[in-house]
Amino acid sequence: MEVNLLEHDSTTPTTSVLTLSELAKENERLKQKVQEQQQLIETLQNLSLCNQSRFGVKHLEGSDEDIRFYTRFASYQHFQAFWQLVESAANTKMVRVTSAAGATQHRSTVSYIIRFS
Repeated sequence: MEVNLLEHDSTTPTTSVLTLSELAKENERLKQKVQEQQQLIETLQNLSLCNQSRFGVKHLEGSDEDIRFYTRFASYQHFQAFWQLVESAANTKMVRVTSAAGATQHRSTVSYIIRFS
């Protein structure tokens, strides 16, 4: 395998020679751009963390397709109408039965409530 190496001819002037001051200016401009990009990255990461900790259906408001995927409602307005109907029940104390003993206790509580109603 034969490789041809070109030799550098220092007698031939190059057309892309930059002066030291031009290089310094370019270096400062690039440093400034890097700093701006780092600030943007930090801002986006902070925003992302805020959004992750406060995720809710409100984030899906602008996309009926996302609402349909996550909730099976046709639109955000449909979801909101349903939520207004069930919100009061969702905010009351709910009873959860997880075992037979709990079911017995639940039945006695219900019969107690019915007796005194």
